[in-house]
Amino acid sequence: VGVNYVVKPEDAEAIVAEIKQAGGDALALQADVSDEGQVHAMFRRAIEAWGSVDIVVCNAGVQKDSPFAEMTLDQWNRVLAINLTGQFLCAREAVREYLRRGIDESLSCAAGKVICMSSVHDMIPWAGHANYAASKGGIAMLMKTMAQELAPKKIRVNAISPGAIKT
Repeated sequence: VGVNYVVKPEDAEAIVAEIKQAGGDALALQADVSDEGQVHAMFRRAIEAWGSVDIVVCNAGVQKDSPFAEMTLDQWNRVLAINLTGQFLCAREAVREYLRRGIDESLSCAAGKVICMSSVHDMIPWAGHANYAASKGGIAMLMKTMAQELAPKKIRVNAISPGAIKT
């Protein structure tokens, strides 16, 4: 399991330790998913460690809440950069690897899988959170478009749209 983080490496290392204690293999990978170069480097490190990737969960997300008329361009851009562009960059890097590698029948009949974390706000509007709702609506359409395009290549794409989760 590759555990991506931007800040707090100690939290990522704690998760890595839990996975290893349970008998799995894990690696902490630092990358800002809104930065194309960092995403590319993160995937390169994971592929160097394990030879390839099989499943990618695109789950980075932030909120920068504000009434619409008071929302700054920085608030808008930061949420879209992480929540939507970050998913695009991670999914694209995964798909490129799946297409390069092809299908490994010993693992699956699919070349790979992409899971996009969205939100109920990909369909339900949310006053005071226009940037967040727009990003999640974008994720829903991105996932559907990717699924349609990539199904013939045996790449599975799905989204999960949970409601509020106390974290």
